[in-house]
Amino acid sequence: MKYLKKGSKIFLLAVIILSLIFGGALYTLLFISLIYIVLYAVFINKVSIESFTDVSTYTLTLGSSFDLKYFVSGNSVLPIKISYEVLLPYYLIPISSGNKGKFFGRNISVENTIRCRGNRRGTYNVGEIEFRISDPLALFNRIIKSDNLKTIFVFPNIVPLEKLKILLSDPFEGQKAKYRINFDYSYVAGVREYNPFDPVSMIHWKQTAHRGKLMVKEFDFSASKKIYVALNLHKKSKRFQDNATSIAASVIYYANKFHLPNAIIVNSKPLIVSLPKTGEYHMLENFKLLSISIDESFETLEFIQKISDNVDFGSELFYIDKDMNLDALEEILKIKKNFSKINIILLVDDTFVKPNEKPPSYYFMEPAYVKRIASVEDVLRRESIYFYPIFGNEYLTVLER
Repeated sequence: MKYLKKGSKIFLLAVIILSLIFGGALYTLLFISLIYIVLYAVFINKVSIESFTDVSTYTLTLGSSFDLKYFVSGNSVLPIKISYEVLLPYYLIPISSGNKGKFFGRNISVENTIRCRGNRRGTYNVGEIEFRISDPLALFNRIIKSDNLKTIFVFPNIVPLEKLKILLSDPFEGQKAKYRINFDYSYVAGVREYNPFDPVSMIHWKQTAHRGKLMVKEFDFSASKKIYVALNLHKKSKRFQDNATSIAASVIYYANKFHLPNAIIVNSKPLIVSLPKTGEYHMLENFKLLSISIDESFETLEFIQKISDNVDFGSELFYIDKDMNLDALEEILKIKKNFSKINIILLVDDTFVKPNEKPPSYYFMEPAYVKRIASVEDVLRRESIYFYPIFGNEYLTVLER
């Protein structure tokens, strides 16, 4: 009687009382009811359900979609009603039908695919299915949840840095220079076809004459400048976290593209820190770290102090935040001795939008802290500290007006 509902118990009691009063046919009804209840009380617990889930990809970027495929099978000695629902995390939105179903009988076999879209950066477990099992008269109810879960990583979007007008130093802009500082020019590793961005000094004239088209030299990589991206997510909105991690992922992407060792430092308790490395696998691991939800974090000043404890001397830092007071700027100046260059990127008042989003129609005024930092920007530049406030995809500072 474990799964017998409260209302069903009242119904059974009423049948017994009426049978005692009137007898006859009601005794027969009572007998049939008791057999029905006993059978389903025993066999409702013996219904077996199996499920299997799979996903088309384990990693996707914010706003893109993936397919969740599931297979369900079950059997019962007696006819039963089964309804099921595929339970999805809040920010994974189904954009196709097929996540619910109902069946009646002794056997169930379902195979279906749901297309889902990731609407928020994060790490999600998908594949949980809830089954509701009942007898034909709905006197008994049983709920089963499957636990065949798959982990999905929704990565931040990659934003073209040139659209944000962030001035990146060599070797990011190395193609515009005569030499790129992270190459070993003592050994030519190979050649490739010339493109308009290549300096003339890099043309391999012998191979050009041999192949009949312009070819340029390819070099091995030497010891490279290390790039660290620090995100202060302390008491920040979900929207800010999505936008800030998009910029962080973009810097990591471009650093990896130019074979620069890169790492991230995220304000959380404990601190999220990766080691500076290069390669596709390392980049994906950094993206996974950027997908982690932050529950606890350090105060801003304490976080800035911890940054210098987790970097290699002479590296370049990209510090991403929403705002910055004079105390925080003073801490940045204190840790500058550990870096060759510091870039301060502020997403002012959550106004940042991605290139494929519609920019807001109103004008953003600089907050007081932006004006204060901009007023000393020349001094900061002499210390190799660069300031980038971002307002709704526009690069607006007092000095540029």
